[in-house]
Amino acid sequence: MPRESILVDEPSPEAFLTEVQVAELLSVSRYTVRQWVQSRRIPFYRLGPLKLVRIRLADIQAYLKTSFVPADPVKAKIKEVCNESP
Repeated sequence: MPRESILVDEPSPEAFLTEVQVAELLSVSRYTVRQWVQSRRIPFYRLGPLKLVRIRLADIQAYLKTSFVPADPVKAKIKEVCNESP
């Protein structure tokens, strides 16, 4: 049974998201997000008396802009050429 999305609407950039919501948004596991938090690769906040971890959407967007590596254009061209019909 597929899980329903926990992101109901498009959150505002200032919205605080849980690790699970960030994982769903980026299509990675929640453990990957937790590793990013523990290694301080992404900024996070501890909120409330339980010190729950929350991550701002704007911080995720900034992280992606600085760390995103596009696919290798040479490999993409090779794949395109190899898939052409003679």
